[in-house]
Amino acid sequence: MGAAPNLEYTGVDSEVWTFDTGEPVTVKQVLGLAGAPFKYDDVKGVGQAGVTNVALDRDPNVTTLLANLKAPAGSTESERLDLLDAWLTSIGNGAALTSGGALGKLECLDSGRFQMVRLANPDLLATVPYFQFVNTGFWRFELGLRSDESWWRTDPYVSPSGGFTAAQFATATVNNLGNEGTWPVIKITGPVTTPTIGWAGDTVVLPTVTAGHWLEIDSDPDWWTAITDLGVDASWIGDRWYTKLPPGTAVPLTISGSGTDGNTRVLVTVPQLFHRAL
Repeated sequence: MGAAPNLEYTGVDSEVWTFDTGEPVTVKQVLGLAGAPFKYDDVKGVGQAGVTNVALDRDPNVTTLLANLKAPAGSTESERLDLLDAWLTSIGNGAALTSGGALGKLECLDSGRFQMVRLANPDLLATVPYFQFVNTGFWRFELGLRSDESWWRTDPYVSPSGGFTAAQFATATVNNLGNEGTWPVIKITGPVTTPTIGWAGDTVVLPTVTAGHWLEIDSDPDWWTAITDLGVDASWIGDRWYTKLPPGTAVPLTISGSGTDGNTRVLVTVPQLFHRAL
């Protein structure tokens, strides 16, 4: 790891920007890598000395780049304008450029942790010095990039070999290398009768999945979905998990079910959430 964080930004238009010396954008200081701000959720009663802490209310994370945009020596006015246009297009205007919801991606290459981000200080756009940049090829600015989440992520952990076979149910484990408990995504491929799946003592009995079909569940209660391979909404399955999958390596899973064969699979995808970029 170098003396300074090694960052890379992929714009909302998929253009990749590195901030190394000699690149058009160079970063002089970075704020917001050490964790999202939070507030205490407290309860105070009459005459109580102090408060009773209930929880933490975490805010979205904002990373602020104190940076320079510098055109190459000898560039023409037209080339400078093209460079400025390319950078402004990549940072966007806080909204998605496409109907698919494109956001930028800020990644700390030293750790592999990233956030999907949008422009956090749109007032910056009102202060873009077009004439100055066309004439001098230089712009010093402060760019805020906001993740709608508090966390930094790495690529999720995916259970190996395309999912656990019925023979592996009794010994199935997954990794959660982040700082936070997470909600897995579970894909069950049949045949399996009344499968039971869970972790940390919290198990749920799920509907039977017949041969040649699958059921995929996002266990996060904020994004709760259950859908079949036929596109049928199965979120009516009712009960859900109430416990996040805890951090750790080789976290044991509870998986059982009858009527299985060699095609039965349980694929578990575990998000990896971190408080900090490093």
